[in-house]
Amino acid sequence: MDKEGGFVNRPPLLDGSNYDYWKSHMSVFLKSIESRTWKAIDESITSVFNIIFESVLFIFDFVLFNIISFLEVFYFNCKLFNFRNKYSKD
Repeated sequence: MDKEGGFVNRPPLLDGSNYDYWKSHMSVFLKSIESRTWKAIDESITSVFNIIFESVLFIFDFVLFNIISFLEVFYFNCKLFNFRNKYSKD
């Protein structure tokens, strides 16, 4: 079976071992169809990466906020425990 199309209407095939070759030839193939085709794919990939990046930042902020909140409560409880031990009449 052919690894590449060789024709304008037949894209190169990816068999798992030729990714670099396929990537460059696929972008040329898509651009040859019409420049708007490649632009739409490129913008879609960029927007997907932006969504993933924003999601990771949101999760990081959420986790960091919860860790800081936990530490503040823990610190307050330690101070309260020390105060109680210092001034309790046992």
